[in-house]
Amino acid sequence: MEGNYYMLQQKNKRIVFFCLSHFDYLADSLLIGLKQQAEIDVIEYGHNKVIYKSDETLRDQHGMAFTIGKVLDANLRNPYNNENLAKFDLFIFPSVQHQYKLIRQFLPYLTKQNTLIFDGSDSPALFPFSGAIIKDPKSWFYPFLFQRFHYYKREWINETSFFPQVTYFFPKFLTISLTRHTMLKRVSFSIPSEKIVDLLPEKTKLFPKHIVDEDLLPYIDGSQSKYAFQTEAEYYEDLQRSKFGVTTKRAGWDCMRHYEIAANGAVICFKDLDKKPDTCAPHGLVDGENCISYKNYGDLIEKINLLTNEKYLSLQIKSIQWINHQTSEQLVKYLLSSL
Repeated sequence: MEGNYYMLQQKNKRIVFFCLSHFDYLADSLLIGLKQQAEIDVIEYGHNKVIYKSDETLRDQHGMAFTIGKVLDANLRNPYNNENLAKFDLFIFPSVQHQYKLIRQFLPYLTKQNTLIFDGSDSPALFPFSGAIIKDPKSWFYPFLFQRFHYYKREWINETSFFPQVTYFFPKFLTISLTRHTMLKRVSFSIPSEKIVDLLPEKTKLFPKHIVDEDLLPYIDGSQSKYAFQTEAEYYEDLQRSKFGVTTKRAGWDCMRHYEIAANGAVICFKDLDKKPDTCAPHGLVDGENCISYKNYGDLIEKINLLTNEKYLSLQIKSIQWINHQTSEQLVKYLLSSL
């Protein structure tokens, strides 16, 4: 796997990355990882408004774009300038749900070998069965991209390949027949490596101020479920002082919150992690090894109280090991190696 990746690097791959006009954790973290590879020439089709350092405020972005916003120097921009597309080695579409018309426009240049399509939607269904058929009936006449290209799905649950949701519109036997042959691959959010602490921080409290599981709020003094900090530095400092960080499934199973907790040296407490399908991001979290899975406050506190200092340190160290395999650089290595 590593060998294939470096072989691709040595060929100085030229990549066209089709930027989104809006903030997107999967797309933006992927672009950061690509831009940090000196030997990969990434041309940006469109304009990314989030990942480059600027005076522009990001307060109107989801989560104020903490972790992903303003990571790279502006001089790393490399916009597409009407070059011959036949000269490029790889085309990356980071959001099929928003870019399917663009994909169709570039179909003459796209092959199984040179195209990566990402589906970062919280819906477990594949395009166009995730609702595009209703919003845009013409999408039914698009080629089934999950059968034709490498298709990376983030919220991939047990039913994803069969789409029980669309049996409202099509008989189940037809749905299964249409979606039997797929080129699905796993993908998840990632975090820039510079956001991970170098040393395990000193802990002064049990939980952070920001608690996303509202069932825990009555039990944790001073906690709140909405954004608790105005700056990323304050948010990170609070996590670094906390022994544990709480996260849970929201619209989908994957969330940047998981990665931020581990990156700041806290142990992830993940509500109902045992219910997450193995194919669905985040990948590699194991209850009792590098995180804690819990059902409710009583269950969580009981598990925490049973931890010795040695066991907590083991969880903390293995959590750091886990997050170091979830960086944007590692994501790029995985993608190029999977071709």
